[in-house]
Amino acid sequence: MLGRILFTYSLLLTVNTACGPSNLYGDIKDSSDTESDTDTDTDADTDTDTDADADTADTGDTGTLPTFCHPFEPVETPNFIRQYDVLYRGSTGKETQTGYGAGVTANGNLGYQIMSESNTGLGDWIYYYLCEHNGQQGLFLGEWEGEVSIGPSIPGFPSPTEPIAFVVTPPLPLLPAPGDSGSMTSWTYSTNADANTQLTIGGSKVPWSGSISDLGLGHSITTPAGTFTNALKIEHEYVQDRSSLAMVGLGGITKASGVHYYVEGLGLVYEKVEHKADSDGTGTLLEKQLRAYTGLTPVSP
Repeated sequence: MLGRILFTYSLLLTVNTACGPSNLYGDIKDSSDTESDTDTDTDADTDTDTDADADTADTGDTGTLPTFCHPFEPVETPNFIRQYDVLYRGSTGKETQTGYGAGVTANGNLGYQIMSESNTGLGDWIYYYLCEHNGQQGLFLGEWEGEVSIGPSIPGFPSPTEPIAFVVTPPLPLLPAPGDSGSMTSWTYSTNADANTQLTIGGSKVPWSGSISDLGLGHSITTPAGTFTNALKIEHEYVQDRSSLAMVGLGGITKASGVHYYVEGLGLVYEKVEHKADSDGTGTLLEKQLRAYTGLTPVSP
């Protein structure tokens, strides 16, 4: 996605992080545990210091975030955990997403944060989501932060890395307004992911354009976490040109299409993204299936 895109999208960038995920598939409760929603009573918009990576510039926090963002992606819920089985560019592994609540981005913007950790090429990123843009409600990807490799590794030592923030300008509209979810609408976008670093690729732009369609509610999807019978199905086609990132190993032009299933109160439960012709790969680019979750409660199966 991206986009984890890549949708929630995992953003389909291969990275070499300084350290791996701390606890993929840790001590999470089984998704069938009815007590799994007991940790959601914290007001997400009262604490903007939960992200250790975003505490450098609280001066940018001049607005407020709504306490409720989107029914089909509860980004405002702190401390939730979602765990996925992942296939990414031929590599199988796991991903853990953790809700961090509200925080300030490296660019000084206020957004809701989700930490994504994966032992596949998806890497480790913090994603920032917005609930509206220019008066339009919905779910928007505003920024993501992490680290990229900037040189060869030395045996016995980790590869040298530098922090990087990708600012999506304008923010990418992932989901329609809450009241329009399931209404079979479609929209297009054209944006840039602006790379902010201190050493290598600062100022680089990643052009990113595509079309997204809401295919309605009532879709059934089965994952290791269970069968969901009233999912919102989203279809996405896009082109992402990362030619400007070649010097840090992230180059390429991805042309892809995918489907994504969201469950109200729970968020993304399944996605599959396929390369299109003339892309930087063939076959399945990304497949992700929800295995377990805690701190979230689906509104319906």
